[in-house]
Amino acid sequence: MSTATPQLPLALGSSPDQRIETYLHAASGVLEALRTAAETSAGEALCVSGPAGSGKTHLLLATAAHAREAGRRSAYVALG
Repeated sequence: MSTATPQLPLALGSSPDQRIETYLHAASGVLEALRTAAETSAGEALCVSGPAGSGKTHLLLATAAHAREAGRRSAYVALG
């Protein structure tokens, strides 16, 4: 019988410069929509698509951080 190795929680977070306010090239309304989603969505996934280097990771990490700052639970899960 194998013995399970205990899991250690890691305090991972986004970089202080990855904030919604620091994203410079968003189309009109996108940043406000992400803020609203971070503050009001409950148990919903958020998926962002776009070409490589367009800032998807920045936006998702920033949105997750904004949700945590608003007292909500959030996580960023990279899919690939």
